[in-house]
Amino acid sequence: MRSIIGQGGFTGTRATLFLALALGASVSLLVSAVSDQAEGQPANAAEKSARLTQAPQASFNPADGFYTTAAASRLRAREVMQQVPFPPNRNSADRLAWENQGSLAEGDIELLVQSNAMCDWLQYAADQASAGQVETEVKAVLRGLPAWPAIRSLPFNQQLGEAVEAVQANEYAPLRALLKVCEPPKKASRPAP
Repeated sequence: MRSIIGQGGFTGTRATLFLALALGASVSLLVSAVSDQAEGQPANAAEKSARLTQAPQASFNPADGFYTTAAASRLRAREVMQQVPFPPNRNSADRLAWENQGSLAEGDIELLVQSNAMCDWLQYAADQASAGQVETEVKAVLRGLPAWPAIRSLPFNQQLGEAVEAVQANEYAPLRALLKVCEPPKKASRPAP
């Protein structure tokens, strides 16, 4: 493997500065992660879910401004994702095609991130139910779902609350029925020519 140090400008003082900046950024990220934990950031998914239930209602007010580019929307979405719990190895919001979304208000981004997280948790719980039992931490996250800021006013919120209560009692049929809200819309079929 060839080193880039000494090749095309990374020599002497420049190389030292480059390495110092890279090391400094790494240490800064580590210190930031440790201080976030020390400042009361949630340690697990259940705590994140509980904290999210206390957040203010998502704002769809045009006066709050819009994210007009995919890059700006994606960047804001990643910030929102830090506050929203996702099941292990699942984050469908991270795979959204932000370039296809158009201009988005803050509430739109929160809704997209939180509704994707909600669907990820519902599917994760359904997968666990199929294997026999839903874990206690998963049940704790589910308990918070109906009160998440962008989920509170969704038309199926009452059905979500009922499904969550059923899961707490180890009854999974309402959960499985609710999963239909997470299915992508079906494309209209064209009549045959």
